[in-house]
Amino acid sequence: MKVQGAGNQQAWQIFKTKQEVPKDNANKEWKSPDSAATKAESQTTEAGSESPETRGVIRLLQEGHFRGVADLRLRINFYEELQQASAAEAGKAISEAGKPLLIGLQEQVTALDDAFDLSDQLPNLLKEVEGVIKPLLSETAVSQSDATSLFDEVEKAFANLLSSLQDAFKPTSSTELPTTEQNIPDITANPEVGSDANLIAAAETTSEEPTTADPFADALADLQTWFGDQLSSIKKMATESFALPTISEPHGNGVAYNRFLEMLNSLQGSATENAAGQGSSDSLEIEA
Repeated sequence: MKVQGAGNQQAWQIFKTKQEVPKDNANKEWKSPDSAATKAESQTTEAGSESPETRGVIRLLQEGHFRGVADLRLRINFYEELQQASAAEAGKAISEAGKPLLIGLQEQVTALDDAFDLSDQLPNLLKEVEGVIKPLLSETAVSQSDATSLFDEVEKAFANLLSSLQDAFKPTSSTELPTTEQNIPDITANPEVGSDANLIAAAETTSEEPTTADPFADALADLQTWFGDQLSSIKKMATESFALPTISEPHGNGVAYNRFLEMLNSLQGSATENAAGQGSSDSLEIEA
């Protein structure tokens, strides 16, 4: 009996070992299709929304490291955090680009003053427009407001500056060609002028409408074009900073992918409707 008992014990041990080894191997080899998303979710849920783990997941999403269902799941679960992080990136881009914009605007207006001798109130005008535009292009303003409305306010401030510049410019002389006796050729002083051909040419010359060149208006138009190009460049930079990578294609389970894609689209649609009702937006869609 002892020998039989020992044999049964050895057999049981061998059987137990065979059962455990495949189980361990199976656990090591089998991975859920969205195991990366599950792991990231569990880590960030335990650590909190402001933890290094959460910031790490947001960074990986922004860099496009996740694919398929995992990409969609994480975009849904961290939707608000993604919007906040992207808005912060856009705010930094706008703030950095706003500094050379204001410097360039001051240089452009100073050049106008040198060329046309504008009003003594010009320094005050520049300070006033800078005081309006600078806060609008700050990181804080972009993170708390709709970027499109901010750019609208910047354009309004610039339009007010153009109007003030027009009022500041007082032309000292007209560039029109006056129609006086000095412009009419004296045919008595020069007999050759009295010929029929010269008389006809002289009549055509004096009958032409006087030219009305306006260098200051042209200069203001150039300033407006320059500012518009600079602002469009900032808008493009901000949009690129805010945008996430394109959603990856489905991998494997297309049914689950379509379900999560529908959820994400619904979430984005709800955010857009709320933004329209409240006058603000969670996403940065800027019209150039």
